[in-house]
Amino acid sequence: MSRPAVVFLGSCVLGPVQDAFASVPSITTRFDIDGIIHGRPPMDPYVLARASAIILQDGMLAKAFLSGETQGGFRVREDACVIRVPNLTLAALWPLIRFDPRDRREVLSAYRLPQTDRLALDIMRRTSDPGERRARYFATDIRSVVDLDRLHEMHVAQMRESERTCDVKLADSILERFQKERLFYVTHHPTSVLLVTLAQRILRHPSFSALVGEASVREADTLVAESILRCEPFGHEEVPIHPQVARHFGLEWWRPDLTYRLDGRDLTFESWIDWYMSEELP
Repeated sequence: MSRPAVVFLGSCVLGPVQDAFASVPSITTRFDIDGIIHGRPPMDPYVLARASAIILQDGMLAKAFLSGETQGGFRVREDACVIRVPNLTLAALWPLIRFDPRDRREVLSAYRLPQTDRLALDIMRRTSDPGERRARYFATDIRSVVDLDRLHEMHVAQMRESERTCDVKLADSILERFQKERLFYVTHHPTSVLLVTLAQRILRHPSFSALVGEASVREADTLVAESILRCEPFGHEEVPIHPQVARHFGLEWWRPDLTYRLDGRDLTFESWIDWYMSEELP
């Protein structure tokens, strides 16, 4: 007889949460854990027909699911609980993102420019001398390039609006904590600390708790946290934060010599920007 399933639908951010849930014996003895996760092999759509709980991340996949496009002709159980969770983003710490024309070809291919820098690109177009590029970059007041407070204000409004229809809400937690704790490695990749918060709020959601039982939730609370903290899913994609941005927002966990792990290398912000400006524009 087919077993019921807990199904995760969303971006790569939900992948570690799915894996963590699969580490809890009191859940896996009763439920299959499966998902449609960006970047992972597709699941058998029949799993949706067995889903007792669907963890649905806000975004295009959620819209497709709710419209029936991802259900593969299988009817979702009428008693299945759908728990909608938000995308996790924080744009204000990386305010200089802009399309980089070098992404059109295989340059800087060791790391595919998840963070671009419009100030650096503008300076590179004006001078080819490495020393002058560096001097101009660090002499520029970033507040003359972007209104950091206004950008943050706009993103906060976007965060709140995007999670308005979600069952799990995290905007307030992110905004209360991001200055004291490192919650993101790049705008859309959270640290394990924030992933643990997401996973535990899913566990404690009344619909999920009623499904698996309070004893399973208590067991899972610790096991899920240990699983996520142990693997640090996005720890190899740490995108540098401009020192002026860090100081502007009063990031207590930041320091000037902080290193960022990128493609197996440890880079400070200065060594990263030197590397970024070293490859000529097409």
